[in-house]
Amino acid sequence: MDGTSTRNAKSPKAESHIQSALTCVTNLMKTAPRPPAEPSDYEVWAHAFCTAV
Repeated sequence: MDGTSTRNAKSPKAESHIQSALTCVTNLMKTAPRPPAEPSDYEVWAHAFCTAV
């Protein structure tokens, strides 16, 4: 391994992409249905989660 992946992971651009992805997932988790919820609520949420991720 040439260390490229490690170097790229520490770049400001990579750091920005990682932060954006974490923000996206965090926001999606905040919208997750809470019990008691209908099964369709979970289906809609899971579709949004999978589309975003």
